[in-house]
Amino acid sequence: MSFPINPYITGNHCGDTPAFVGRDDIVRSVLQVLKQPNNNAIVLYGQRRIGKTSVLYELEASLPKDYHPIYFDLLDKNQWPLEKVLQELAKKISGVLQQEKLDLGDDPETTFREHLTELLNKLPLEQSLVLLFDEFDVLDDPSNENEQAASIVFFPYLRKLLDIDRQRLNFVFVIGRKIDDMTKIAKSLFKTAPTKQISLLNKGDTIKLIRLSESNETLDWTDETIEEIWQLTSGHPYLTQHFCSHVWESLYDKNPDKIPIVTLKDVMAVEEQGDILEASRNALEWLWDGFPLAAQVIASALAEAGTKGMSQVELYNLLSQGGVQRVLRELNEAPRLLVDWDIIEKTDDDYRFRVELFRRWVTEYKSFDDALDLALNQAYPDAENLYKKVLELYDDQFFEEAFLLLRRVVLKHPHHIKANKLLADMLLEQKEYNEARDRLEKLYRFQPDAVRSQLIQALLALAQSNNSEAEQVELYKRILAIAPNHPEAKRQKQDILNRQEAKKQQRIKTIKGIYEKYSKRMWEFLGVIFAWMLSYYWLTDRIPTKPLIVLEVEQLANDISKYAITGVVSDKPYVLDIVKILPICDYPVKQATFKYDLYVQAIDLKVNPNTQPPTYWIDKALLQQSLAEKDNHFSFEFLDKERFTFYFQFEAPETTLAEFECQVFTADNRNVPCQVRETGYLSLFRGIPWFGIGTILGILLIVLIEIVYAFKKRRHNVGYQKY
Repeated sequence: MSFPINPYITGNHCGDTPAFVGRDDIVRSVLQVLKQPNNNAIVLYGQRRIGKTSVLYELEASLPKDYHPIYFDLLDKNQWPLEKVLQELAKKISGVLQQEKLDLGDDPETTFREHLTELLNKLPLEQSLVLLFDEFDVLDDPSNENEQAASIVFFPYLRKLLDIDRQRLNFVFVIGRKIDDMTKIAKSLFKTAPTKQISLLNKGDTIKLIRLSESNETLDWTDETIEEIWQLTSGHPYLTQHFCSHVWESLYDKNPDKIPIVTLKDVMAVEEQGDILEASRNALEWLWDGFPLAAQVIASALAEAGTKGMSQVELYNLLSQGGVQRVLRELNEAPRLLVDWDIIEKTDDDYRFRVELFRRWVTEYKSFDDALDLALNQAYPDAENLYKKVLELYDDQFFEEAFLLLRRVVLKHPHHIKANKLLADMLLEQKEYNEARDRLEKLYRFQPDAVRSQLIQALLALAQSNNSEAEQVELYKRILAIAPNHPEAKRQKQDILNRQEAKKQQRIKTIKGIYEKYSKRMWEFLGVIFAWMLSYYWLTDRIPTKPLIVLEVEQLANDISKYAITGVVSDKPYVLDIVKILPICDYPVKQATFKYDLYVQAIDLKVNPNTQPPTYWIDKALLQQSLAEKDNHFSFEFLDKERFTFYFQFEAPETTLAEFECQVFTADNRNVPCQVRETGYLSLFRGIPWFGIGTILGILLIVLIEIVYAFKKRRHNVGYQKY
């Protein structure tokens, strides 16, 4: 009985196995170099865990028979002396070519070179030796202080080997960084060698990789499940195999009796399990450790931004707030490096992760706070050393000395997380709540998770020490903005709001009681004031203040074709000479007379028919003649207690409407403006001053208010009796 086999390889290389898919362009580029007579080296580079070693093993297994590939791993050999490296390499070559083990003797460099030349000469002309150097860049270690180490002396030696036989000795170098990022001596070795990046798999090759289980008939995949995995891994070979392996294991844990078909639910179940990230941790830690510190800071910031990514401006502002922008020049180059390594991609103005599963791993295990803290501490080594002394003083309970030294630390390194947190704790103990809050608020802008709980503690202490309920409410609102479900902040805020509402209702009740007790007197008082103001401002508008004489006209009730025009008011007393009336009507005037209240006799008005409209008037001379008054006795003083009236009757139907204009000339030959208005307020209160009119109106309003309140009181009493 055969047992199903998981076809996905997650721990080792997959070269020369069915799990190796794609990379046709890499193999093609290597073969092109091998066929060139004047070029015998190629450099393959790519990020860790991208499949570089698998490519070399695949080349070792699949190169044409005329080539003798020798795989040689340099990962742990950077501290070896050159003679040991050459001895190990000679052993490898002898094993592949099935020759006796070579002893390099006292002069290993010369012996190895001569032996290699002899081997090449013995090979048939059409055959060649291909040295496959894995992890070659580990030898490029500028910090190595051992002058005899391979990382120092191997590069010059290797340059000589390149020229032994360019046709039958070929080299494939695999490195974990770009050539431009290596030292000058390493770059000089590769200056004429072509380069090829080993990158993410394309979508077609990724689908082939996912469908490996269909080849060994253990799992079937639907198109939607394949698309989901593509969205998670974006063709990263290690993560794709790792994820598919977890799906395979989860389905076979159920002991299926037939080939399972992977559903989207199965993929989502693995995706939501935390152990998929934990299981990848060792491999991804190795990948992460290969990043420069600046790249780690950028990657962690972008990971926490989520799938939407972050613009270059947003990224710069975040780093500036954290203080790291001023101390890591490499930050400007870090995004380019991450793009080159296929970790992130640039879309329009945004940077975002290419591999969603890796982004989630960074978010889970490599927080921006930790990366930023590490970067800043390395940038301020003096501050970090001082902080260690602070901790010693603090542990020995020399609190005052620790406090003073701690201030020096944050002065040197304003964004030192641990120092600021410890300083905030000591400030809270000293009840310096405002300074503690200010420090923590600054840190919260760019490292919220690191100081969230401590900031809440400072805000609570500040609220409890504050006597202003309004400020307390704002502090509790700030806490709830940081932690929306914080129970104490919610309760305290609601208690204050309830007290404020109770006070508000009490004030309303008090005001309402005062109103009910004094409202009648208040309205009566306001009524009098209103009446006085109305009379003053309305009469001021109605009574002339500029030179003006006002006449009022009304239709007589017994005959609507008759009109009476009466002098009412003027701005001051005038001695008149002539008063002219100009009637405007579609029908002619039948009769026009003048009546002065002091006399019984009415006088016919003079008329000038040649004007349009015809003008009717009365003057001083006509009055003296008609009323037999003497010049020295008769005066026509307008504001006399007695009034004068003009009467007009028109030859017209009852629906006739007429309008009138007037002109007035005084005894000293002045023309005083005159208006004819309809009968109204002036004639009713003629002779009564404005304050008298206001008093009358006020009394009327008081009477009205008394009636209204008496009616309301009666309704209230009736309702109470019924109850």
